[in-house]
Amino acid sequence: MSKDYLTRKRVINECLTNRMKPYPTIVDIKQRCEDDLDKTVSRSTIEKDFQSIEQEYGVDIKYSQRHKGYYYDDEHFSTENFGLSTEDMNSIEYGAALLYQYRKLPVLQQYSAAIDKILRTVRFRKTLNLQQFQDFIHLETVPETKGTEFLDQVLMTIKEHTVVDVVYHRFFSVESKRYTVHPYLLKEFHNRWYLVGLDGSDDQVKSFCLDRFDSIEQCEGIAFKKADFNATDFYKHTIGVIAPQGKPPLIKLAFSKEQAPYILTQPIHWSQKLVAETRTGVVISVQLHPTYEFESLILGWRDDVEVLSPKSFRNHMLELINSMKNNYNEKTERRI
Repeated sequence: MSKDYLTRKRVINECLTNRMKPYPTIVDIKQRCEDDLDKTVSRSTIEKDFQSIEQEYGVDIKYSQRHKGYYYDDEHFSTENFGLSTEDMNSIEYGAALLYQYRKLPVLQQYSAAIDKILRTVRFRKTLNLQQFQDFIHLETVPETKGTEFLDQVLMTIKEHTVVDVVYHRFFSVESKRYTVHPYLLKEFHNRWYLVGLDGSDDQVKSFCLDRFDSIEQCEGIAFKKADFNATDFYKHTIGVIAPQGKPPLIKLAFSKEQAPYILTQPIHWSQKLVAETRTGVVISVQLHPTYEFESLILGWRDDVEVLSPKSFRNHMLELINSMKNNYNEKTERRI
């Protein structure tokens, strides 16, 4: 089984399960395959791939005369619902090994840890059978969150510069709200996925968490606005999804000697610098906006950290700590 076939199979499945653009034609699928493989793919090859998928998975790929396109006879079917074959494992190992060779390139550096993990996992899985793998190795597991069913649709809208209508239900809001979004980026943070794009109502770049989507549909008749958006620059001075713009403050933090080795060997931000080493620990500086995510990070270090400056942020953290202390006041007992 060739790697080209595995790529075509993935593309065919993506096309046949794309709810935003159902009933793809052979021409649509052929073009997508050629884009991914960077080579010509014949119509007969796609038709043979249909037959191979039908035989391999026991599903029928049918043609709709009404919609002039193809579809799975089982609307809930996807090849992604099935486990990996030996050929799939070999293909993943080959791809991961190729990525590993180029992991130091600027475009891949931020993914080097993930690439290493994929390659190690595949090699472990090839060495051990499934039961041994489960018995001998315990990987960090992250529960799947709501909204991941929209990932493929969102990615395609970004790739194809398609304006979309998103029906969005914010937490604690009574009703959902419709947004017209010009999609720029798909971003992950803490196992939640976000669509980052231009809100057509005010031309501001905003983040929309996929787990709050009620629906997403292609918006006809509206031209895509390509704002001066660069993801690296946009998130350069922040941790998380909230990204205030403008010049960030220089924040100095003092860490205990017990926490210092962890902070020095795994910096909390690319701007981190060692300011001083003291008898009780270290002082570092970071240049970023003190967002909710950064505040949560600081609180997570408990009494191993102290905000030294700027004074306004130090006072803000003190207010948060006092507010937390009040939660444990015996006189309140509001959660018991």
